[in-house]
Amino acid sequence: MKGKYNNKTNNSMEQHGQKLKIAFYGLFAFLWVSILSISSVYGQVNKEKKIDKTFTGKHVLEVNHKYGDMEVRASSDNSIKVDVRLSIEAKTEEDAQKVADNFKMDFQESGENLAITTNFETSNWNTNNGITSIEFKDGSKVRGLKNIELFFTLYVPRLERLKLSNKYDDIRIYDDLTTDLSVELNSGVFQGENIKGNVTLDGKYSKMKMKNASGNIKVNLYDTDLDMGNAQKVDIISKYSGVILGDIAGITHDSYDDNVKVGVNTGEFTLKTKYSEYTINGATKADINSYDDVIDVGDVKGGLMIETKYSNLKVGTFTNATINSYDDDIILGGGEKSNLKVESKYSQYNISKLDQLEFTGSYDDEMNISELGSFKAISKYSEFTIDRLDKSLSLSSNDDDLSVGQFGPKFTGATLDGKYSTFDLKLPSGFKYQLEATMTYGKIEYPQDNFEYRVHIEKGDTREIKGKIKGATDSSPKIVITDAHDCQVYLR
Repeated sequence: MKGKYNNKTNNSMEQHGQKLKIAFYGLFAFLWVSILSISSVYGQVNKEKKIDKTFTGKHVLEVNHKYGDMEVRASSDNSIKVDVRLSIEAKTEEDAQKVADNFKMDFQESGENLAITTNFETSNWNTNNGITSIEFKDGSKVRGLKNIELFFTLYVPRLERLKLSNKYDDIRIYDDLTTDLSVELNSGVFQGENIKGNVTLDGKYSKMKMKNASGNIKVNLYDTDLDMGNAQKVDIISKYSGVILGDIAGITHDSYDDNVKVGVNTGEFTLKTKYSEYTINGATKADINSYDDVIDVGDVKGGLMIETKYSNLKVGTFTNATINSYDDDIILGGGEKSNLKVESKYSQYNISKLDQLEFTGSYDDEMNISELGSFKAISKYSEFTIDRLDKSLSLSSNDDDLSVGQFGPKFTGATLDGKYSTFDLKLPSGFKYQLEATMTYGKIEYPQDNFEYRVHIEKGDTREIKGKIKGATDSSPKIVITDAHDCQVYLR
């Protein structure tokens, strides 16, 4: 019995092994057929279409390209050369030929002008998981294209104008060119070298980078990053973009929600902007219209005009400036001969040095300045802190706070009027001045014991004070306080 049992077991194992072999070979055969089937679906036919053209005597070139990258290189002679390669991998020779036949290049010549257009005669193009299906304008279709690539190399000599456009692919210029260049790009990458001429860039959903332009540049950007070197005058319209520029000789920019950095600017600066961050190193003259921005201008050699709302601005030195501000934070450098005129609400100012400062209207502002020549203001609910005042002071006030920490030796006098305000003037020891004050309610503190001539008249709630501190003359600086209602005045 024992021997029979072992025999039976061995037979069973042999039969099981045979079944496994059959299953394995069956699976192998299935996979092999599947591979052959897949290979049949994707095709093994490779085809290439070549187009080579050479043109001479052309000085204006326009190229409208599509469905592939464009390379531009400097020509070794005075001719324009076109080198195009279309590579196709299709299921059948018929499909490959159909694709090749529907690829067109149009060359239009008119005197010194040449226009080149590349195009497929397609009505629908769809690529999914690396497999492309195309429907042509004649109604025919090709499916299962495993690979289709278009290689376009353009060789150009010195030109008057070169215009390049592409969509969904790149434009790359690999050599320095002498020409006025225009680039239009949608959803691609532009790379350029040095251009001896003017440059026009139009980018949408793209990245654009080039070196220097010897001429002016004109730029239109939408959701595009631009990084370029030096140029002359720059004109930009941009939205949702990042812009980096080198040294320039003037810029006009209409900006919306951008991030912009500009190198040294030796020309004028005109900016209209909203929701942007902007840094520029200087200008000969600046005109800024800002809404909810962060702007750093640097030094402005000439005039400065700013109209701004909800922004943070920083300006270095300037000569003459006009600011219309609403709820801003403003930092100004100014200068010894700088003049500033301001109309403002709800804003904060930190200023280093000015010769003249005038608030034609101030409402609920806060101003701090280190050194100032003359100050004049019409104000309500504001705070003014002046560390040093050298020349004169005039303030028509309503519920304001004014503090002057130090007066220079050339100070000529002050005129103050208003209501519900505090005037704190820290006059230097030995300062010779005259005082005239008319006040209703409120109080005034001044060194009465040092006055050698003083008239003090009180009528009801109104008091009049007139006098001279010891040593003062009729030509000494005069501090005049008129129609002050419920004010606090400190002369000390």
